[in-house]
Amino acid sequence: MTDKRLKNASFIIQSLYSLACVADIALCLLYRVYWDTASGRMLADVAGYLAGALILLPVLPALLAINVNLAVRDRDHRGWWIAWTIISAVLYGVSFLAAAVMFVSSTGGV
Repeated sequence: MTDKRLKNASFIIQSLYSLACVADIALCLLYRVYWDTASGRMLADVAGYLAGALILLPVLPALLAINVNLAVRDRDHRGWWIAWTIISAVLYGVSFLAAAVMFVSSTGGV
């Protein structure tokens, strides 16, 4: 893969994972509103499946591999890629923890 494709892949993977975490949070917030209806139980199921997928997806190892590869290849912007590697890992952790905490607090860990 070229450097441009790796750069785009790094940002796209991080963006999609963060959007999935935001979607899980939104589902949990909707579940809090409709908890006593059939659609609320369906929202809890979907949020549970999405939370399970967020746990099982190997996003962090893939991002670290891509970002370290880019830091080694791109000598001119090595500092930026090292910084993005750290920021990306922190964003991954924060977004996952926010989604997991919201799911558990909303559903009790259904």
